[in-house]
Amino acid sequence: IPKKPISPYPIRESAQIISGFGRGSSDLGIPTANIPISQTSKAFQALQPGVYFGYCSIHKNLNKRLGPQILATNNHINENNNIRRNIEFKYGFGLDEKNDLSVSLPQVMSVGYNPFYGNQEKSCEIHIIHNFKTDFYGAIIQFNILGYIRPELDFVNVQALIDDINLDIKSALEVLKKEEYKKY
Repeated sequence: IPKKPISPYPIRESAQIISGFGRGSSDLGIPTANIPISQTSKAFQALQPGVYFGYCSIHKNLNKRLGPQILATNNHINENNNIRRNIEFKYGFGLDEKNDLSVSLPQVMSVGYNPFYGNQEKSCEIHIIHNFKTDFYGAIIQFNILGYIRPELDFVNVQALIDDINLDIKSALEVLKKEEYKKY
């Protein structure tokens, strides 16, 4: 990883957080904010599958002004077309104004097909390195990509995947400590 971001980085994006398969939290213990690739720029869509890092911030979706009550509950359909769980869209309402909203937080991001799970469509899953007390489906995430960690890999088991994600997190945090990365 270079000492400072080099072209094409930084890449800056903004998107509404959608529900994913729920595997980040339930299977891996590493929750992710999923975004639709279709809401991103051509530069982002052209990224090679792999793991990236940078910073992000979460913002209330002010198009949804109803506040912190249940705004929408969708049945989430998993890859086998079975109802897996209900998703409550809170649009960022209910997050801590001081610690969770509009603050710069480190992130690692998987862009690709998740070969371990055999996904057919390219996805983007952002793990925000922060402890949130509530979900924030429907909120707006603004993020930048400052660099690349590794290519997308297939894994022999879930534990190997978890171990590699934890190494990605450790690598990202080390790099993001550097002054040349902090300014973003």
